[in-house]
Amino acid sequence: MKIEKIERDTCSYKNVSDKFYFSKQRKFDLQYFQLYTVRLSAMRQRIIDVAKKKWGKDIKIMELSDIKEGEDCVVVGILFRKMELQPSILKEIAQEEGVIPLPPHEKYTSTDDILYLEAQQQRIVLIGDIEVSSSITGSVVAVRGHEDSSGKFVVVNFSYCGLPYLPCPNIDACLVKEDRYLLLTSGLGIGDLSENCLLLQIVIDLVSGKLGNEHVLVYI
Repeated sequence: MKIEKIERDTCSYKNVSDKFYFSKQRKFDLQYFQLYTVRLSAMRQRIIDVAKKKWGKDIKIMELSDIKEGEDCVVVGILFRKMELQPSILKEIAQEEGVIPLPPHEKYTSTDDILYLEAQQQRIVLIGDIEVSSSITGSVVAVRGHEDSSGKFVVVNFSYCGLPYLPCPNIDACLVKEDRYLLLTSGLGIGDLSENCLLLQIVIDLVSGKLGNEHVLVYI
């Protein structure tokens, strides 16, 4: 049987993953506060429009400093989920000095997590009809409710910005002259403590044409 020689296509590759490499040198000047402030400023008007569309144009949009006890209003801000099990640089320093030994944790979330709403360098505890377990720090949100006698904000409803409007792509511009393929794979165990790279290496060899017979390689 005559084996047909397969000419494999080549493509250029540029590694741009340097910024994701873990550095042992600690940096304390990179904080999330500035990022959250810019994000809130950029998305504030958009989420206000979403809130008015959901709860009516007459709903009161108030700052944290202006809310009053028992008054129904909407406040826009950034969610902050306080997790006691989350790693802390202060706890790490204390552990290095042998002051407070930290027990290992399998997860950083717990039922004792507290949810805050932050805006204009102020914060308030959120309670009521909002799930702490499904809330993520850094999310821009509009919460509707009122302040109770203990100084906490009782949430009766909330809203996120949602996805932005995306126009339909130009089909003609998306067409290419040659077929292109996207590889979807799972179960490689990347990051597993066992450090078993066999499955990953098999995928690499298969995709690069180093594994399989001529009947398999013709489709790769």
